[in-house]
Amino acid sequence: MIRFTISRTLRIAGLAVLAAGCAPDAADKPALPDNVAVLVCEGGPTLRAVFSRNRAVLEQGGVSVAMIQQRAASGIWYKGGGQELRGKGYDLTWTDKAGKAHTCRDQRGGPAQPQNALSGTNWKLLRYLPAQGVAVVPPRVERYAIHFQADGTLAMQLDCNRGTGRWQAQANTANSGTLTVTGGAMTRAMCPDGAIDSRIARDTGDMRGYRIENGNLTLTLADGGAYVWTPG
Repeated sequence: MIRFTISRTLRIAGLAVLAAGCAPDAADKPALPDNVAVLVCEGGPTLRAVFSRNRAVLEQGGVSVAMIQQRAASGIWYKGGGQELRGKGYDLTWTDKAGKAHTCRDQRGGPAQPQNALSGTNWKLLRYLPAQGVAVVPPRVERYAIHFQADGTLAMQLDCNRGTGRWQAQANTANSGTLTVTGGAMTRAMCPDGAIDSRIARDTGDMRGYRIENGNLTLTLADGGAYVWTPG
């Protein structure tokens, strides 16, 4: 996903039009200044993207491809010359002429979220293991899910509520490491009795590590408790 940094002369109003996929009428507004981004893709390709109004020129290996902006529900979407460029924020996907998709990032967005065993995975809750006491399996346990999105966003379904946050993990081994979750937030619907939505939302800030074993994910807490999840 990608969010391109704009030049100082590019007005916020112009960016809003760009992101919405609607180019301003040339008779009403002057052309927007070009916006240039250097995109580093996994596996080595480096692209130069030049954006102006509802068009983009993608340069790679001395070859330039002109693209036209498409209407996207969110983020950006450009298409042309048998290639596509889609994304939101600083992360994006470039699909080359051969149909191969490449994960790329605008250099100005800083380093990409480190790749590890959690990146891009989805999990369903099995049980909560308090530091002391017996395991807890809430009613409607199938309504609890967690998604570690590759851009560092954490998305959760917590019974009748939804939660969000930012996650960062540092791998110690292929299937374990440290975990930090920040900026957690949750909707405030009143779930039925027995729900542990508020507990999980509160505990996200106390998550300290992860371990994948026998196909299941264990998220450990600062107090010694843990949540166990299965692939979802």
